[in-house]
Amino acid sequence: MPRIAKVFLICLLLLAAVLVFPSARYGYDMSDTFACLLTTGQHATRFATGYTDRAFSGIRQGMTTNEVLRILGEPLNRATWSSWPEGEWQYSQPASSSGHYHLRTVRFSGDGRVSAAHKLFYFD
Repeated sequence: MPRIAKVFLICLLLLAAVLVFPSARYGYDMSDTFACLLTTGQHATRFATGYTDRAFSGIRQGMTTNEVLRILGEPLNRATWSSWPEGEWQYSQPASSSGHYHLRTVRFSGDGRVSAAHKLFYFD
């Protein structure tokens, strides 16, 4: 194999590894993967004490607030709005002025059970 072909193949493999990393590490779809890569070095995330992505992956619809607390611990913030009084627990926040970060939230329905768990890259 000619030297130029080897160099091209190595570059192609490195590019593939870079593109796969956010998807494999964080479980992001292609849109979030590209946003994460575009902002490399410009995003920083503050997570709740004891938070892990592995534990977050165990959150399921229908879980109670106590089950979520047992798995993830105390969130950084418990938010409620007049349009969403049941609330949302935020397990991550931006740690830089860019506003780009790894968003992790758990939303609850009126009966206090998980209605959704959001794991995505927030591109501001």
